[in-house]
This record gives sequence, C-alpha cells and structure tokens, in this order.
Amino acid sequence: SPLCGHEVSVECHAKDELLAWSCWDAQTYAGLVDSQRLGAGDPLVCDSILTEHVRKCVTSCCSSVDVVKPCGYVSPYKCKQLMKIVEEGGVEGHCIERVDKPLHCGHMTSTTCQKYQAYWNG
Repeated sequence: SPLCGHEVSVECHAKDELLAWSCWDAQTYAGLVDSQRLGAGDPLVCDSILTEHVRKCVTSCCSSVDVVKPCGYVSPYKCKQLMKIVEEGGVEGHCIERVDKPLHCGHMTSTTCQKYQAYWNG
C-alpha cells in the first residue's frame, strides 16, 4: 500500500490507480517500508486524487506503524488511521501519553502530554 508500505489486496480494475497514487515523498515512504515509522515532520506530497477504489485498498491494511508525535512520543497507529493524518495534512500534536510533569508552582502533576503542553504553553 502506498499509504503504509504493507502488501494489500487490490482489485484488478484498481491496480493502476493504486500504483499512481502516493501521499509521501520517497524518503518518508522508504522509512515506512524499512522501519514502520512515520515522523511528525515527514512531508505529505499527495499528488493525485484518491478515488473510492484506491481508498478502499489503502485502508484495508490491518497492520500498524509507529507515528512520532511533535512532542517526541511514539504511538502505534493502525494503517487505516494514517488516512486521517493524510487528510489533516500531517501528524498533529494530540498526544494522549500519560506524563508526570512539574507545574509552574513546582508541584508535580500526572496528566496527558497534550493537556500539559496546553498548560505549559498557555
């Protein structure tokens, strides 16, 4: 699949469309294939229209890849979830990892990374 680098079943009439569609640059796609990892800053280059046949093929993968969030945490994503990253234009910072971090007053808190980032930057 050009979405995740895994093998997927393709209907004969959709094969050419699938091969023509890509959403990552060559370096990003090679990283997906080699290490099963997508980075926060990896560029999108969706250069053709995604037809319903191609969408069905690329979202049929049942495997997963690691996605590096802008904060640095790594989360596993089901391959079909990568379509959301493509549609949103990249990896967003909605990290739900639990963190223990200091508040401005010096006390410690246990919260999600996303909530802590909003507090600290906010």
